[in-house]
Amino acid sequence: MNHFYFYCLDADFGPFFLKVCSYFPYNTKLCINGNEWAKRQAGRAGIGFTALDNGFAAVDAPAALQPICDRLGPQHIDALLRKWLARLPHPFTAADRAAGYRLPTRSPPPPLASTAMTETSRHDAVASGRDR
Repeated sequence: MNHFYFYCLDADFGPFFLKVCSYFPYNTKLCINGNEWAKRQAGRAGIGFTALDNGFAAVDAPAALQPICDRLGPQHIDALLRKWLARLPHPFTAADRAAGYRLPTRSPPPPLASTAMTETSRHDAVASGRDR
């Protein structure tokens, strides 16, 4: 076995998974969906929306949603990773971690997706069935 996969559900981020290499140096990859994070934050803020599988079909207050989307940053992702690494099985003992050993993680720039929504694009998506 080369990797362990942990499929998790977080209150702030929704579903995500961790891929941990089974041998030293135990490289770790975190896969999240920023749209899920934004939907959960919008719901907490009381912003009404119609969700797509990977985004928003409609939003009651787009101007209120934009700052939420802009807020997601490396500090949120790192906090998610650290929270779940503390809960899941770990190759390093508590003494190892106290001595400074950590799973190697890096934060590459996230891939960006442009999901611009206009009346025309929404109409085209409904007409073609892409909004399902």
